[in-house]
Amino acid sequence: MFPTSAAVAAVTAQQANQGNIFVSGETCKELKDEIFRQQAATAMQNSSNLLPNDAELLESIPERVQDYTDIYPLERVTNVGGRSNLISNVFGIVTSLYRAINVNTNQTVCLRRVHSYQPSGQSQKSLYWLIDGWKKIQCPTMVRLIQVFTTKDFGDNSLVFVYQYFPQSITMMQQYFNDPQAAALGGGPNSIYGFSATNRPYSQQHAIMKNRLLPENLLWHYIIQISSALRQIHSFGFAYRILDPTKILITTPIPKGPPSQLAPSQYPRVRLNSCGLLDIVIHDLEVQGKTNNLKEALFQPYQSDDLVAFGQLLLALATNSLSSAQRSNWEAALEQITRTYSPDLKALIVSLLSIKQQQNSSVRRTVNDIMPLIGARFYVQLSLSYEALDNAQVELEREALNGKLFRIMVKLSMINDRPELRMDPTWSETGDRYMLKLFREYLFHQVSEDGTPWLDCGHVVSTLIKFDAGSPEKICLISRDGQHVLVVSYAELKKCFDSAFDDLQS
Repeated sequence: MFPTSAAVAAVTAQQANQGNIFVSGETCKELKDEIFRQQAATAMQNSSNLLPNDAELLESIPERVQDYTDIYPLERVTNVGGRSNLISNVFGIVTSLYRAINVNTNQTVCLRRVHSYQPSGQSQKSLYWLIDGWKKIQCPTMVRLIQVFTTKDFGDNSLVFVYQYFPQSITMMQQYFNDPQAAALGGGPNSIYGFSATNRPYSQQHAIMKNRLLPENLLWHYIIQISSALRQIHSFGFAYRILDPTKILITTPIPKGPPSQLAPSQYPRVRLNSCGLLDIVIHDLEVQGKTNNLKEALFQPYQSDDLVAFGQLLLALATNSLSSAQRSNWEAALEQITRTYSPDLKALIVSLLSIKQQQNSSVRRTVNDIMPLIGARFYVQLSLSYEALDNAQVELEREALNGKLFRIMVKLSMINDRPELRMDPTWSETGDRYMLKLFREYLFHQVSEDGTPWLDCGHVVSTLIKFDAGSPEKICLISRDGQHVLVVSYAELKKCFDSAFDDLQS
């Protein structure tokens, strides 16, 4: 403990606080904690998804597939009623999902493997066209397709789709329809393309589910995000074709509790998943005889199907029952929506469901036609986006500063107390390095008037900022034994710092 000196200013308890230099506020703290949880989830292998007898699954996974390694399954293999869970209800093909790391970029990605796939050589040109087209689509409300390739590393001819990876994400099916009560009403492991029938009357379903309905603002939040993704996909001439709760990812955490208690800032982000997979897998059958005006021939009818499926999805979400999307239940579901939600929401859903009936019209209906029905609610979404951007900007500025100061402290630690350099045992105790040693004492080892350690992060941060800027302000540096006193400017210390670090590198 070196003695108190004039260089140590008297500080109050309030001044010794850390100050406003780190992430602050509950919202920002929750965001940072969530980032850390996602990083941890990305780095660890989540064996809780696997059953004890799934060791064979792990053993069957190759160590490396093309440029991807550390491959780990994201779903376990089960069989219900003789049907494997790897057989997609939407695609009707066997697929499996893995997390992997690109060895070249160190990027964590999601691999969706289509088992036993063999493309024909007759339509390779259109296949490449499809893949390149989907890869070009960039949208914040869809999971981006990064790469598609074939491989025999899994022991068969597999087609592998490489997508963005969002750790700890769940599907809309898991969030809203995969509970025992919903399953009893036809909301089990089905998709809106293949509902199971239910023996319960619709009025009974409504009575059970009425307390679990989503708030209308949340529904409009989903409508704007999903319609934005569809608009982007359709603008490229493609169609999504699989608008289903099992293929819509919720990629931000939803706080526990009833949906009605969510604040607008807590509304989740959603992204359309598995984009382009269906087009690429079954393209061989569809492109035959349609090589001219391929986009118009293939995808315009499917774009209308997207909008009808969008209406079905909204029916299911608004009534909290997948069976509402069955055509026979539309009328009853719309009656419930009339009693629960605004006329605008009902009008939008009716408009979407009736698009196929208006195909004979001379004007083709598109996703842009629903924009007037959304109306001023776009401003609410825009305001939330700007607010989130402003908060992120403030916190990014703090973190950028902290990162810069961290690098300075790392370099300072590499210089100080180095035993020797180039056979000189006194290298760190002489010349410029000695001043930097005293500067470290000034930074971290000061004491208050009563001799107790002065633990003030604000002092450290403000001093390092002046040091990094090369301020002409002078400070007094005192050795621990009090025998050496130096008055130097931050600019002089910065020159010593750069010179000493360059000496280490040379």
